[in-house]
Amino acid sequence: MIERNDSPGISAVVITKNEETNIQRCLESLKWADETVVVDSGSTDRTLEIAERCGARALTHIMSPFNANQQRNWAMENGNLIGEWVLFMDADEQVTPALAEAICRELGQAQDDVVGYRLAPKFMFMGRWLKHAGGYPAWHDRLVRKGTLSFVGSWPPDHFEQTDKKIGHIYEPYLHFSFNNGIERWIDKHNLYSTNVACDVISSLQSDYHVEGRHEFGERLQLWASRYIILGTLLRLAYFLIVRRAVFDGHAGIVHALMMAMYQLMIGLKVEEFKRRERGSPM
Repeated sequence: MIERNDSPGISAVVITKNEETNIQRCLESLKWADETVVVDSGSTDRTLEIAERCGARALTHIMSPFNANQQRNWAMENGNLIGEWVLFMDADEQVTPALAEAICRELGQAQDDVVGYRLAPKFMFMGRWLKHAGGYPAWHDRLVRKGTLSFVGSWPPDHFEQTDKKIGHIYEPYLHFSFNNGIERWIDKHNLYSTNVACDVISSLQSDYHVEGRHEFGERLQLWASRYIILGTLLRLAYFLIVRRAVFDGHAGIVHALMMAMYQLMIGLKVEEFKRRERGSPM
């Protein structure tokens, strides 16, 4: 049993589409929250049936094209959430008991000027924690005081708007099983992500890299590298193998590095496609 003590109300929101493989495990890891809400994007499998069986309140909001940050904003604005704080999780993620206790402990002593927290996942692949390839700790904006912050942009999908108020960090990780729906679903998801990043690259070209919500050097470097198909792909592969030391994660780490290089190749190809389409040239 998770000790809530004096922690304020917490609403846990899970964004879903066709997540029958993952949703029960995710929702069971959120039983300690005051409520769990599933915001679905039009599932055609048993996702909503399983969610309701697990005691979650299910809402449907379909947007085209899908944008995870805007879906989260919609949930805060239209979900009638009861918690003072909102924790956003994806269906292929799990909150460990240790993280649940850390969240409750931190929120119980949070000052009024703290409006959000960043959390870090443990990326799991082929039965192994990708400690190096996953860039641990890779911080994600996931826990927000309701009514204080919005999510912005299309990538990264966990990105608070800029604020002069305090954003804290919770150092106990959650688990991310990003491949649990199968490699085909991972490819489908990153096909969508690559389109979003390619759109940001085109926007950056039109605004001299000053894209809303993007001020970190690493993000600007990624936008620059994505302008070049081969260079960007090789840089992404070298980054994972050498800088992140994916080789120390063994076979799983090297496979993951190759998959991320493939993802970068998709981004570069779509950037080229968008530029040619603007010029009226065939791909």
